[in-house]
Amino acid sequence: MPKSRYHYNNPFFSNPLPCGEYLLLQVGEMYCDQSYAGEKHKQTCFELTYAVDGEGKVCANDLELNIKKGDCFISIDGDTHSILSNQDNPLRFKFIAISPIDGNEGELYIKHIYKYLQERRKINVPSLNERFLRIFEELENGLVFSSQAIGNEITSILIEVIRALEEKTNKHYPVKISNDNVLVFYIVNFIDQNSTQIKNLYELEDEFNYSYNYMSAVFKRIMNISINDYFLKTKMNVAKKLLQDGLSVTDVSEKLNYSSVHTFSRSFKTIFGQSPMEFKNKNV
Repeated sequence: MPKSRYHYNNPFFSNPLPCGEYLLLQVGEMYCDQSYAGEKHKQTCFELTYAVDGEGKVCANDLELNIKKGDCFISIDGDTHSILSNQDNPLRFKFIAISPIDGNEGELYIKHIYKYLQERRKINVPSLNERFLRIFEELENGLVFSSQAIGNEITSILIEVIRALEEKTNKHYPVKISNDNVLVFYIVNFIDQNSTQIKNLYELEDEFNYSYNYMSAVFKRIMNISINDYFLKTKMNVAKKLLQDGLSVTDVSEKLNYSSVHTFSRSFKTIFGQSPMEFKNKNV
C-alpha cells in the first residue's frame, strides 16, 4: 500500500459540494513517505495536482513528467493517472478535483485550459499554495458564504493556471504606489504571501523600487511594528501551522530558510515562549 506521512483528504464524490460555479469533488494534501507510489487509476473529472515541496513524477496515459515545488499538473476525465514520489526528496502535494456546473462561467475557464493540453500538462505556478490554504481554511471553519468563497478561490486557481499556460505570468509589472499607506499594504501582502520564499528582507527593494531604510521607516510609523518583527511573526505563524500539519522541527526550519534548527528554535521561542518541539508535543 502507498504510504504517506499524512493525508488530509476531503472527498465529496458521493455528495458533490456546490461552490459557486463548480461542484467540488475532492480537495486535500498528501505528504509522501519515501516509499510512496500512488496506484494508477482512471480519472473521472478535472483535477489539479500541485507540488508544494519535494520532487516526483506524475503520469497521465503515456505521458510521464517530473514535478517539483511550484509545479501544477493537469489531469482530465478519461486519463489513466498515477503519482510517484522521489525517494531522496519526498513529494508533498495538494490536489483538487472539480466539475464545472453546466452553462456557468467556470465551464469556460476549464474549456480554455483544455485548448493547451495537447502541448502542456505541467506549468509552474508558485502562487497556488496560498489559494489551496484558503480553501482548506474555509472548509475547516465553515464561515458564512464559505462555499462562495471556495468557488472564488477555485476561479482564481484556474485563471492563474490559464495565465501560466499562456506564458504571460513571467512579465513583472511594477506596482503603482500612490502613498505610504498603499506601500505598507503591498509590503504586508507580499510578506504574507511569500513568507517561506523570502530569504532577505532587502528583496523588498527589488519588488517595490524603494530603499529598505525608507520602507522600514514608513512601515514602523504606520504599523507600529518593524518590518523585521512583522516578518518574524508571520514566519512563526506559518511554522506553527506546519508543525501542526506533522512536519518535523528540522523540516520546518529548512522550509523557512533558517541556517540552523537552533536559530529557528530561538526565534520560535521568542514569539511563543516555548520551543517548537514543546509546541509540537502539545499540539500534534
